Amino acid sequence: GLCVQYGEGTEASVEEAQGWYTKAAEGGQAAAQYAQAAFLMGSTELANNEKAGEAIQWLQKAAAQDFMLAYHRLSDIYRIGLGVEPSNEKAAEWLRKASKAGDALGSYRLGQMFESGVADGEPNAGTALKYYELAAERGSAEAMVYLGRLYETGAQGKVDLAKALEYYRMADKKGAPEARYRLGRLYQFGVGVDADPERAMFYYRKGAEQGNAGCIFQVGQCYATGTGVEKSLGDAAGWYRKGAEAGHPASFYNLGVMHRDGLGGLSKSDEKAFAFFVRAGELGDNTAQNVLGGMYHRGMPPVQVDNTAAVAWFSRAADAGFSAAMINLGLMYENGTGVGRDFAVAGSFYQQGAGKGNPAGFYHLGRLLESGRGVRPNLVQAYVCYVQGAKFSEEATKARDLLKAKLSKEQIADVEKALKELAK
Repeated sequence: GLCVQYGEGTEASVEEAQGWYTKAAEGGQAAAQYAQAAFLMGSTELANNEKAGEAIQWLQKAAAQDFMLAYHRLSDIYRIGLGVEPSNEKAAEWLRKASKAGDALGSYRLGQMFESGVADGEPNAGTALKYYELAAERGSAEAMVYLGRLYETGAQGKVDLAKALEYYRMADKKGAPEARYRLGRLYQFGVGVDADPERAMFYYRKGAEQGNAGCIFQVGQCYATGTGVEKSLGDAAGWYRKGAEAGHPASFYNLGVMHRDGLGGLSKSDEKAFAFFVRAGELGDNTAQNVLGGMYHRGMPPVQVDNTAAVAWFSRAADAGFSAAMINLGLMYENGTGVGRDFAVAGSFYQQGAGKGNPAGFYHLGRLLESGRGVRPNLVQAYVCYVQGAKFSEEATKARDLLKAKLSKEQIADVEKALKELAK
């Protein structure tokens, strides 16, 4: 059947291949039963459910022989609801059977279902962790990397960098490029280990050789900054090109910066820089989106002033939680540029930016609190904001000092109390 389907040693014929698969399937061969189900469904992507019932029967026969792909396909069928009523419970049950049969991927996918709450109606981190660990024990590099991230971030309950390193190293031995990216980051910044730029570069290179876009980008960054290797902007540009070819958003952005400034042997070109920024922004790079907003707002070559476009780009970055874009949107609303003037909305964006720890957000929020534009005037809160925004600019420091001269003794006492609370 395989030979006929793919034309190996004979003329390719899907119809004839299906006939051979049917004979093998009826003879009890699990792989043929699985292939027969795929033919009946219309494609391996489960695009056609006209004969789903018959296909499910073949898959169940294959699963009865512990043919792992059949377990997974049956789980997908019930999750999607292809020819049957959708049932997350049954989807999870088929993955349980795969896991019970010793399948690492089944354990991993079941962990995902419990973590997201799909398996039993609400997230169950404990059960999810159990299945992730089981998948890792069975050799799933993907599960090892995932567990490493859980322990690195504390998402499972507490940060445990030793555990994170253990799982990343296990995955590295399995050849997982994502583990090499994670190990590179830990060694580069000395997280859980002594900082070792050369070792970081070693891991980045290993991942880059496998085509991992994050690793490719980081090799470029290392050359750009001289981290673990001799600084070379020309080499950095070459690696950023490779990163862009791999679809890495920040690689496009950095190529834009290098064309804008004529670095790394690249031609100085506003047009090329803009094109790279747009591509990066479209791929979700928040820095590029914020830069594009600034270019349209200021009319920086090669674009003309277009504040509607500026607001659109700032909004994309702000929606993703990029604090600098939140501040820029606040300024657009405060000044009525590209949008209707709305001090309350401006204040909301400044507050969001401040909530991200951006000093500029505190400074601009302080201005509104002092003037009472869009918010109820509150000099004590304004002063506290200026203190937190003093890292932003000399203007914030000056605003703080000027406001202090206006405060009463009672207000100064309230300020001191508020600052003590913040320092806890």
